[in-house]
Amino acid sequence: MLIFPAKYVLPQQARLRSLDETQTPPSQGGIDHTNRIGYMHKWGIDLTTPKLKYADVMGLFSFVCSLGGQYSPCLFANPYPPIGTGTGLALMRENALQGAQSVALYNLPGAKSGIFEAGDFIKFSNHSKVYMVTQSLNSNGAGQGTVYFTPPLRIGTAQNTALSAGPDVNFTMRLKSDSQDIQLRATEGKEVPVKVEFVEFIND
Repeated sequence: MLIFPAKYVLPQQARLRSLDETQTPPSQGGIDHTNRIGYMHKWGIDLTTPKLKYADVMGLFSFVCSLGGQYSPCLFANPYPPIGTGTGLALMRENALQGAQSVALYNLPGAKSGIFEAGDFIKFSNHSKVYMVTQSLNSNGAGQGTVYFTPPLRIGTAQNTALSAGPDVNFTMRLKSDSQDIQLRATEGKEVPVKVEFVEFIND
């Protein structure tokens, strides 16, 4: 799978979107009925690069064109700095069912506060979906703790599955549209930013 070139990522200009699908059937009694549609959540990232020289603009555009519109996904390194202190190889202490919004972990630093904080991204090694932490994770003296996250777990995950976080998280993304364009006059030689819009790609 192609890897989006990290040199084009400027975290301060990466717009994050959360995309859900909900059924809201009308009611004659004026009561709202809402239902989640399966496990349809996806992240969207709209990236605006730093100002690039002509050669870099064309290099990035050639990469974007190589994705074939929405056809080919790519790995996109997490552009958002971690909020918590982070950890190395965290492992699941027990099995977790599809739909869970918390999992028990071990192999954490012992007796440490704020290992993950609300807004940090995490990812389980058995599937590509990325999740966001919703509560601070503190560990006990044995290096155990529970991480809470959103959206609900898309796929059941087994004991001892590894969990990555922060800069170790890669989003699997596809282009939001089949049509891509740039506005640039090569003769001007001016540096210009380029905007690329991605949506999370789910295929597992």
